[in-house]
Amino acid sequence: GPIGQLVVQYARQAGAEKIFLTEIATSRINLAKKIGDVDEVFNPIDCNVMDEILARTEDQGVDCAIECCGGGKTGMLEDTAAQAVELTRAEGAAVIVGTFAEPTEFHFNNIVLMERKVVGSWVWQTQREYSKAMQMIVEGNVKVLPLITRKVRIEDALSDGIQTLHLHKDEHLKILVDLT
Repeated sequence: GPIGQLVVQYARQAGAEKIFLTEIATSRINLAKKIGDVDEVFNPIDCNVMDEILARTEDQGVDCAIECCGGGKTGMLEDTAAQAVELTRAEGAAVIVGTFAEPTEFHFNNIVLMERKVVGSWVWQTQREYSKAMQMIVEGNVKVLPLITRKVRIEDALSDGIQTLHLHKDEHLKILVDLT
């Protein structure tokens, strides 16, 4: 989704050498590849994400896994929070950004025995963080325009904008409401 797309860009700016993304929507996969900061994209419908990423990290796991979709178990998808923790190398960090409508569960030994850190992250908390984000956009270090998949007039925001996002969530990331 849009948060994951932005996290990928920020991770690259922060110096991440290898970036993996999981995504099920073809349009979002194509966008991630177009923006270009992701090294590989895995669709959990088509492959076992755990196996693929562990194979590419010599069974060590990633330095940092960032879970952005939330939700817990969703049909054929695994519990994304537990997966983020399990994909993190020993002494690595899992950051949970997504929110969950239902409880999720995983064995705490997956944290304790591997000395992993699990951190929650929710919106921007300080003026400094907000200013840094705006600076990255202004300087062109984060590409936000590709995330805008549609523009609507203010009078059509509910009927066209919100409804379109609801009915076609896999096709759209952000819909811009034109206030002019």
